[in-house]
Order: sequence, then C-alpha cells, then structure tokens
Amino acid sequence: EWPLRPGVDGATNQEIKVGALVAFNWENQGNWPPHYGAILGAAEEYVRNKAIVRGNTGSDYDLKVEPLDDGCVPKDGIIAVVKAMNTSTSERVKGFIGPGCSEVCKNTAYIASKEGFDVPMISYACTLDNLSNKKEYSTFARTVGSAGSNAAPVIRIIKYMRWERVGIIYRSLGLYEEAAANLKSDIETELDKDEESKELFPEGFKVVCFKVWYYNTNDEGSEQMKNKTAEDIRKECKDEVRVFIILGYDADVIDFLRLAFHDESFPFTETAFITLEVTVSTVTEETKDYTRGLISLVPKSPENDIFINLTESVRKKKKVPTATLR
Repeated sequence: EWPLRPGVDGATNQEIKVGALVAFNWENQGNWPPHYGAILGAAEEYVRNKAIVRGNTGSDYDLKVEPLDDGCVPKDGIIAVVKAMNTSTSERVKGFIGPGCSEVCKNTAYIASKEGFDVPMISYACTLDNLSNKKEYSTFARTVGSAGSNAAPVIRIIKYMRWERVGIIYRSLGLYEEAAANLKSDIETELDKDEESKELFPEGFKVVCFKVWYYNTNDEGSEQMKNKTAEDIRKECKDEVRVFIILGYDADVIDFLRLAFHDESFPFTETAFITLEVTVSTVTEETKDYTRGLISLVPKSPENDIFINLTESVRKKKKVPTATLR
C-alpha cells in the first residue's frame, strides 16, 4: 500500500484506508488501470474537503490505498473483500474502489452491503442491471450506467441511420448473455411500437445474426477457439448484415475487430460496429486502423461546474504514482 497524501510533519494524522480491487493478471500488471488515477484523485479531494467541513483543519487525513487482487474471478473477489473487512479495526478498509469486472461485482457488492459490514463500494465498470437494486446492494455505486440503460442511445442511432437490420455479437459470459438478450428485446420492442419507426422501417426492423462468441480464457487452446468461433460468426453473418453491436470487455471488442480487419473475405470497410465499453485510452497506435470506424457509447463525463472544478483540482495534484502490486 502507499499513501496518496503523505502526512504533514507535526500534524495529527487520521488514516482512511481504501481497498482497490483490481485483477493483477491484467496485461498491464504493475500499473493502475487509467480509471483509478481519476477516482483516487477525486477521493483525495473529498477527504481533504471533509476534514475542512468537520473543522479538523489542524489534522491531515492520509488516504491509504491497498491493492487487492480480485483476479476478475468471483471467488477471488469474495476472498479479497471478506479478508479486507474481517480484520482488526485499525487495519480494516473504510471502502472499496472497483471491481472492474461485473462478475466480481455481483457477489462482492452484496457482501459489502450486508449488516455488520455496510462498506461503500464504487465501481467504474460494472454494468449488471440488478446492481441497481438498492435493497440488495445498498452501499454500491457506479460511475457507469447499467447494461439495460444502453438500449436508448443504440435505438436513437439505429433510427438516425435508418438501419433496418443489425447483428448482436456477445462474449460467452453471464453478464453479456443477459445484456445481449435484454438489449435485443428492448430494441425490437421499441422499434415495433411507435408510428415513427413504422415510417422509418416500412418493411420492419430485425435483429439478425444474434451470436455468442464462445471461448474461455482459462481453457487450453483458448486462442485457437477464440479465432475459430470469431471466424464462424463472420462467415455466417457477412451476407446478412452490415451493422454489429459487440458486447464484451474492451479487449474482447478490440480482438474481434482485429480479426475481422485482417480477414480479407470480410467486408470490414463496409461494416459499422457499435460497442458499449471501448474508451479512448484503449485505442493505441497499434489498434487505430481497426477501431477508426467504431462507434463507442461509453458515457461522457458531465460538464457541470462541480465536476469541472473537481477535475481541475485533481489535475493540479501530483501525478498518481504507479502502485506496487503484491
């Protein structure tokens, strides 16, 4: 762990300890995911302001962050969270930042909200619809919308572009299977009921090529399976549709686009792709060729004065250091 704000000499320090749930096995192991810098900076600003509000201006609050490995696996996340909460008072965390994986959120957020713990958890990436249930997840909050809330912008784009058919491709994980089914149902229901849709699509609207992209990263031969199943989807769908909505982690989306881009038999330049997870920071020099035409519906940061002032104050602070994950 490392202090985000070192104590001031001669000050009485009060430590606020936060557990940062992150998968240590990420490709950028050893570095904080880009989202963490902004969240931790905002947390630091909050702690400083809280001290002033309480009148404790003679004290300095240390915000200490303890990296916790959730492995992007539900079981590992549960172990990490319970361990962090079920310890001596001095060592116990006061809250969690993360997880970044929805499958981990489902169980850890439930445990953190239970009586006896009541520990806040703020995720920047968990999109499962049922996490919005405040009876079950009373201390959970997130800085992104739920998967179900993404239907509205997709429908607006479909109407604007007058696409009569779209395909939905989704990764073989429970959260994306649920999100894909809900998205398909919401789009078809909405585009079948109003007069505007009947005028836009006189021959009707259809979701065609509703396909699961199956592979398990823990299986031997995963890379071959991923490539083969993606190839099968492209072969089956390339003559049916020219618009695809891809549901999966950002790395999954990038992988699918990379494989399609290098497939000479697939009409890549004539095809539109929509995703709900790929951020600007994900696009690199290496990936820019096959993400150039991607429509990404990642929520935009608000532009109100409170957010702008907070963001500016965070930017002025010393750069968030790289954490030593151990």
